[in-house]
Amino acid sequence: MLPFANKDIHNISQDKFKVIEIPLIKIYEKYANRDQIIVLLRYWLFSIDAMREAYSDKVIPCFAESKESNPLRFSFEYESYKERSLYKFRSFKIPLFVLRMLSKLYLPGSRVKSFYKKVFLRFSIAAILSIPRSQNKKMYLSLTALLRIYFEDLDTNSLNLLFQKIPEFFFSNQININSHQGLKVECAASCFLEFSGLENIFLLSKQIFILGLQHGGGYDAFKVCYFQHYEKSLCNSFFGWGFSEKNITQHRFTQLVNHSHKRLLWLEDCSLPNLYSFLLPMHNILEKNTKVSEFIGSELEEIAYTNLPHPVAASKKYKDFRKNSYELELDMPAEKIIGKNDIVLFDNLASTVIFHCIYFKITFLIVMDEQDLSLLHDDQVRWFYLLKKHNLGFFTDEKGMLKEKILSIMNSDFSVNDEIIDFHNTQFIKSA
Repeated sequence: MLPFANKDIHNISQDKFKVIEIPLIKIYEKYANRDQIIVLLRYWLFSIDAMREAYSDKVIPCFAESKESNPLRFSFEYESYKERSLYKFRSFKIPLFVLRMLSKLYLPGSRVKSFYKKVFLRFSIAAILSIPRSQNKKMYLSLTALLRIYFEDLDTNSLNLLFQKIPEFFFSNQININSHQGLKVECAASCFLEFSGLENIFLLSKQIFILGLQHGGGYDAFKVCYFQHYEKSLCNSFFGWGFSEKNITQHRFTQLVNHSHKRLLWLEDCSLPNLYSFLLPMHNILEKNTKVSEFIGSELEEIAYTNLPHPVAASKKYKDFRKNSYELELDMPAEKIIGKNDIVLFDNLASTVIFHCIYFKITFLIVMDEQDLSLLHDDQVRWFYLLKKHNLGFFTDEKGMLKEKILSIMNSDFSVNDEIIDFHNTQFIKSA
């Protein structure tokens, strides 16, 4: 049993799924991309279980009334976060026969630096969203019969409400495009977990090969991350940005802000809806720990700095420590604020923006609660201790040391130790 919940909802979900797995495979046995469809269904059911655990079964009528069929998106709406619109595209119609001729597509999260690839990305999205889907009533009845077994603890009314939210994708006919050629897709495979229409590609009668790419922080950082597990399970190959089995240099951050001032910027962690605590359980423990923010706040009490809150999910744990000493406009992504001469302060190793700092060789420091290192993979822990060795990593019981280091960097021509630079170049920059 994991330490983040009274029940391991994921294991319970997997046990329930095993009961219906064989007949489910039978339902999709003739689909060319059966395995990915099963992964998506397994993920959706786990998300429903997590939603019920996070909010109780009273949430089901609200979910039924929502426009969202993705529990994660719904959780932002349910907990009144800022609007979080992901993968909602303006599209145009592409005839189905076009997909017969193509051998590769680019979807969100792919490497699209050239103008041609950016245009082809939009074309790829439009082509998939144009796939004509048709419901199979017999399949729907077979699927819901199995889900009654899966959700055997739910009353009939709740079940019927939940069945209204089953993504149509799961009871749609396979689409025959008379092509035996496989289709390679480069993307962040999380786009399929949104159930926003891109998953329809798996209904095609040609085999889909997913080249999945890391698209943010936290990949292979924590010992347990269920969301990442499902995303990788959709991929035939997966490439991370440094700590995965296969790696490439990050491709998300390509521009650097130029300014001559040296500023201290505190990059805040995000706050996520309660549902995420079941999909990202160890990140959730780290995010809920206020010890680090309290320590940093006390160390910086007499120092000028500006906080960079998460633009969508700002965390309340920073509210007593927020400053904007440099009077910055904060309604934009952090990478559009951080410049070459800045010093960036992080309170976890899983931030996406760390890769921006590494790539552009921006000085950064990290503060951790020592007990939180047990949540991380060994490679992450070794990285932190390398930073700590050269006074760029700190624990919360080292009173005065962070303040001393920051003042030293701010008031001198500081340069990062060559051992750290060499490690970053080998692990992250030249990792392809």
